[in-house]
Amino acid sequence: VIVLIFAAVIGASAYGLFFVPIGLELSELVPLGTAPQAFMVAREKYFSFYPMYTVVKGDDPQFGSFAPKSVQKKMHDFVHDTENVSFVVNMKIRTDWLSVMTDWLKFAQEKFDADSIKGAFNESNEDSLKPSRMGKIARKLMCSFGDKTDCSRIGKIRLVDKDGLVNEDGFYNYLTAWYNLDQMTYYVTQANFQPTPPPFDYEKDEHIPAAKHLIFSQIPFYVDRINDTNRILEMINAVRHVCENYTASGLPVFPLGIPFTFWELYLHLTTSLLTAFAIIIVAVFIAISIILINPWISALIVIVLMLMIVVELGFMGLIHIKLNPISAVTLITAVGIRVKFTVHVALSFLTTVGTRAERVARTLEHMFVPVLHGGLSTLVGLIMLYFSKFEFIVMYYFLVMFFLVILGILSGLILMPIILSWIGPPVEVKSFDNSSYFYPPNMDGRTSNSGKQPQIAVTSYPTMEMGFMATNGNQPIKND
Repeated sequence: VIVLIFAAVIGASAYGLFFVPIGLELSELVPLGTAPQAFMVAREKYFSFYPMYTVVKGDDPQFGSFAPKSVQKKMHDFVHDTENVSFVVNMKIRTDWLSVMTDWLKFAQEKFDADSIKGAFNESNEDSLKPSRMGKIARKLMCSFGDKTDCSRIGKIRLVDKDGLVNEDGFYNYLTAWYNLDQMTYYVTQANFQPTPPPFDYEKDEHIPAAKHLIFSQIPFYVDRINDTNRILEMINAVRHVCENYTASGLPVFPLGIPFTFWELYLHLTTSLLTAFAIIIVAVFIAISIILINPWISALIVIVLMLMIVVELGFMGLIHIKLNPISAVTLITAVGIRVKFTVHVALSFLTTVGTRAERVARTLEHMFVPVLHGGLSTLVGLIMLYFSKFEFIVMYYFLVMFFLVILGILSGLILMPIILSWIGPPVEVKSFDNSSYFYPPNMDGRTSNSGKQPQIAVTSYPTMEMGFMATNGNQPIKND
């Protein structure tokens, strides 16, 4: 009956594994019943809006420069594809720095063209109109490329071509001019150039210095309708997919922002947790095998531990306790705590003589009370956590730890003895006459069992027996 009950519990827990929720809501981290907690609940429910950025890694060895028109086109396509992600808010107007700078250059080109038509740049005409400020800026832009100044280029080049792509030769010169002369829109784009372009005064400087190669620049976006962890992870995967595609094509980009900082870890949490479990199980097996010199009993202990891990994770799924870094650390710690409930029983079983059933019975007589007391004392310490005003402490510390102690007691006093009674390792100490107990010898050398001298052998895994001399020194015990 007990075996069937455990089998049913393990089966239900295995089913619950498919329903373990993930996440940690901010409302769980503030005291229950307080105004901040009510605010966080309302915010998560109705205002699921976050800023985010995509960063272009200019120092990537696969990335040459922003100047080539192929790269500029790729940048525009990237912004368009990112805005097409269902969770990203389409702002209708472009706010990325390349689009804004391109529009500024178009405006400067238009002003230059208008001034040229009016003859504002014709120095031989004394009656000509003075060129506009943007017209003069455009003229200096056309003259500057790299570290050179050549005004013969005026009329031969356009700052922006018909496809909306910036002239390659003077790209970084134009970047310096835009950064210094249109600071308001630069800060609106939140480009955060690193390194920042050099200073430039259009009234005093004839040459516009070229900016250094950008190793960092960012593009702002906004995401909405992500009011729970699963939807946030969907958004992260979608944005990551776009970034990875463009990185593979030669534009190294990665996302940045609150959702990625606080939620992206959940993409790898399950894998990391399983890896930690595997490392712990191997470590426990090796440590117990060395200490007890018995891999057989070590294997049984880790089997019980793995079954209890399944039960505890399934329990979390059935009662909807979320898997997050807090509960994951608790689960990892729980494996080590649970070892003590089984290893004491295992050691007592190894050092008890008789048949498996007799050894299990005597093991329980010997270890039942100590194991139970150890578990109950731990529960008494955990009860204090139940009265915490913080929901995450009650959910992820008290409930998880309380259940693990209960499981530890049940696994040590019920499940482990059953397994030992079926497939437990042989006894390490046995008598040559196969009796189920030993008569201790008297210190004066006289026999203590109706004249019979005790005959014992100590065996270590698997079956090696060691002979001992009787205490009176007259009857040596031979090796088997």
